[in-house]
Amino acid sequence: MTKFTEIVIRDIFGDTTFLRGLDYYNRGYVSNTVKIGDILYAQVIGSSAKPYEVRAIFSDAETGTKCTCPVGFTCKH
Repeated sequence: MTKFTEIVIRDIFGDTTFLRGLDYYNRGYVSNTVKIGDILYAQVIGSSAKPYEVRAIFSDAETGTKCTCPVGFTCKH
């Protein structure tokens, strides 16, 4: 699996989204993190009453995210 450093992740999502996501993490909004294979799963508190379900895939074959928020992918969650 490719090593995903902060620089690589910033390149994928852009500085604004990366920094907003980091702020969510630092504020404790990210919970129930699990890594299974090349997929990271988490729940993130957002503006909805129910936490968003987030999935990030970082492998040599595929890179992307899915989220239950209105944006749906490559979001700050």
